[in-house]
Amino acid sequence: MTRLNALLLIAVLFSAFYLVRTQYDSRRMYTEYDHARSESRRLDLERERLEVERRSQGTSLRVEKVAKEQLHMKNVTPAITQYVLEPSQVLAHGAKSTSEPKATPQASPNVAPANATHTDSPMKTQVAGSLVLKNESSSRIDMP
Repeated sequence: MTRLNALLLIAVLFSAFYLVRTQYDSRRMYTEYDHARSESRRLDLERERLEVERRSQGTSLRVEKVAKEQLHMKNVTPAITQYVLEPSQVLAHGAKSTSEPKATPQASPNVAPANATHTDSPMKTQVAGSLVLKNESSSRIDMP
């Protein structure tokens, strides 16, 4: 009987230690879960804040402001528009202008003369059907 009692006492002690260990692990895992959940909420809020910031950075007013202030670009006007002729047009236009001087026709206010050259930056240049914007640093942006 004493052996049975000793064996049962050892079994009860073992199960008590196991129960304490299980409760400790459970509390530790719940604490980790709670920290991960709060970190997830914090990251979601940060993502939403960054999305709002990204949307505000991409507005056309802000892009125009940055283009004017940092890139020193200007709105396109006929005064700073330069039209580039194809080589065949240059020869034909050069032959006409050298053979007989003619009075230049009055152009509409929205169209610059074909031979107008201006050095204001940025320039809008028409090259074979595509538009090219240039700023003072001579980088170019091709537009379809």
